[in-house]
Amino acid sequence: VKSRFIIDTVVQQDTVRADSVVKTNDDQLESKVSYTCSDSLRFDVADRKVYIFKQGKIAYQNIGLEADYVEINFRKDQVFASGMPDSTGKDVGLPVFSEGDQKFKSRIMTYNYKTKKGLIHKVFTQENEGYLHGRIIKKMANNTTYIRDGSYTTCNLEDNPHFEFHFGKAKVIP
Repeated sequence: VKSRFIIDTVVQQDTVRADSVVKTNDDQLESKVSYTCSDSLRFDVADRKVYIFKQGKIAYQNIGLEADYVEINFRKDQVFASGMPDSTGKDVGLPVFSEGDQKFKSRIMTYNYKTKKGLIHKVFTQENEGYLHGRIIKKMANNTTYIRDGSYTTCNLEDNPHFEFHFGKAKVIP
């Protein structure tokens, strides 16, 4: 006795369309970050922060930062930098921020690496043949800087120049 099995197979095509939305991760940085420090580096995974202590140096694209204390907040895309007091109480390792050919020395700085905007306190920077001082500088993405309570001088003394022109507000357009 021969038995014969007939199997009916119906192949049905998938009716679900492929997702046309490309998922991007906005948290990813656009390029490699290089960093060094002489003391310690601490990762806070829960708060998504990184802390760098003593002679910290960070390089990202055309941006550089040197400071004794750096805090990177990945939730806010923000970097905070300041100096640290030495044994006598004097702040050392104050932030030096550079972007392209612009360089700022400051007491405290906050910078958003996504928007490329920053707020820098107690600034000293060279601009062409002169030097700009300012209590607060707001750096914009197009490299325009706004300065409050500042001065311009050709004297290179950082703390007490021999002469200077004072101003309440200024806008520097590169």
